[in-house]
Amino acid sequence: MKLYFGGTTTNGNHCPKLFKTDRSTIIVQGRVVTDPDALAKIRNHRQGLDADETVVEVPAELFPFVDVSELEEVPLDPGRAEFVLGEQACAELAERWR
Repeated sequence: MKLYFGGTTTNGNHCPKLFKTDRSTIIVQGRVVTDPDALAKIRNHRQGLDADETVVEVPAELFPFVDVSELEEVPLDPGRAEFVLGEQACAELAERWR
């Protein structure tokens, strides 16, 4: 896998950072989530958290480094699971569009 630096919100050598890959994926460097309540909620949501997965927390300020136009060009498997927004995320988007 080849990595290409995408951006950061810090001047130092630590997280958060965003990388693009040659596999049309994005890698995010952030703080590992260790809060037991948060992890339990994630594990209990739909398919949960597989043994080979982890979650990291990154500030929203990192996401402007994602070039959405590049993501739109990625061929998506028609059999993939649909992206589903949570209730609160839907409410926040609706509020922004008013």
